[in-house]
Amino acid sequence: MTAEQPLKFASPLIDEATIAAVGDVLRSGHITSGPWVERFETALSAFCGGRPVRVLTSATAAIEVALQLAGIGPGDEVITCGQSFFTVLNMIVKQRATPVFVDCDLVTRNIELGRVAARIGPRTRAIMPTRPVHQGCRATHAIASTASSCSRSRYSSSSTPSDSPLPRISILRQA
Repeated sequence: MTAEQPLKFASPLIDEATIAAVGDVLRSGHITSGPWVERFETALSAFCGGRPVRVLTSATAAIEVALQLAGIGPGDEVITCGQSFFTVLNMIVKQRATPVFVDCDLVTRNIELGRVAARIGPRTRAIMPTRPVHQGCRATHAIASTASSCSRSRYSSSSTPSDSPLPRISILRQA
């Protein structure tokens, strides 16, 4: 009887140059800050056409900063996929916002686009489509269109007070 091989969730692609570079960083004493991070940010900024960039130590930190930059706070709602990593929910709640879940597509495991519009309400301020590991979330344009049309049509009727601003909905997506 042979031992069963575990099913790999995700296989890393690491070459010798990468291993050597990691060794250099570890020996430098600067792991999450310092000259290596500054060099990486400079290279990433150049790759992004000179846009200012900041790198963070985790996806959790990136989600928290994205929510803060979008101005998400108490009383706001953030739409996200019901099947997501717990960090998304934790960071939404940490900002004192309310998560609003949309089911995921059973094939792609991405947020189910056909259900997003029905979940947008007057307190919706962000939509955070998340994706399973190693799968892209290619729905950003469709979600942005849905959010834009719902903001205009649903909350510009006479039932909305004229001094109440239309919801500004940010699309916060993973890179």
